[in-house]
Amino acid sequence: MPSDIPQTRPTLVLVDIQREYIAPGRPFHLHGISPSLTNCRILLDRARLNNWPVVHVQHVQDGPVSTGEYARFIEVFEPKSGEPVFVKSQISPYTNEAFKQAMLAMRENEVVIAGYGSTMCCLSTIISGSALGLRHSFIHDASWARALGDTMPEADAHRHVTAIIENPWKDSNDRRSARHVTRNRSPKRKNPRFRGFFYCADRSQKSYIAPTRPAS
Repeated sequence: MPSDIPQTRPTLVLVDIQREYIAPGRPFHLHGISPSLTNCRILLDRARLNNWPVVHVQHVQDGPVSTGEYARFIEVFEPKSGEPVFVKSQISPYTNEAFKQAMLAMRENEVVIAGYGSTMCCLSTIISGSALGLRHSFIHDASWARALGDTMPEADAHRHVTAIIENPWKDSNDRRSARHVTRNRSPKRKNPRFRGFFYCADRSQKSYIAPTRPAS
């Protein structure tokens, strides 16, 4: 991890934004991915504009998925200079020790999660990181899910996993929207426990960003 990355801003973790998910006929092709990709780009542009640390996760494995050209990042999501890439072959990037140590080094940062798929790698990333004391925001409209066979369409699978992320760990994880995630640099409320908050454009929902809890 580059030593000049700021250590006090949110960290954006982009999970597996790869060609596997947009190629028709591929095992993990997501039919409804387009709106979430637009939101991923909005989120990435905003993170870069505000000098957030940006971390890219790339899934590469032997077998029928995420191999060759399909393991490559989708165009416009290629990492820029100074943005580290961590390769994994399992669903959680924490199986890569370098990723784990990089995230622990930034444990005071809010970890903002976006990417694919929500029911597998995003969920696993949040569970693994929460066990280490990191606090996450899952950007639900910058992610999408595979259909679960013929019984649950993509939209339903994504909606269910979003509810799972939001509710059981509500004290340590949040669900937020990408398009309207905006940093308020001068909040009217001041409290030493908080670093600031994000809010939706209509100001109907405000979510305070609490300091990361250290691992017990």
